Amino acid sequence: MRLNSERIGIPFLINTEHFININIAIGEFIGKPISAYNSSDLPAELGFVPPGDTHTAVADCRCVTETLRALRQAVKF
Repeated sequence: MRLNSERIGIPFLINTEHFININIAIGEFIGKPISAYNSSDLPAELGFVPPGDTHTAVADCRCVTETLRALRQAVKF
């Protein structure tokens, strides 16, 4: 978000002190480094039906949501 704000020339006003990088938890959960997967890979990694076309904003958000659900159920996040 900060990078996007900088790119379009607006101030970034969000305090990121409490942000959590969920990619770290996801990578540990699926056993891959962050650089080795993207959100569209998560259905295959975790065995759920892809929630739409790959690499579209809504489907990718749904992939992350389903992954967070799996992490919570496994008490990993």
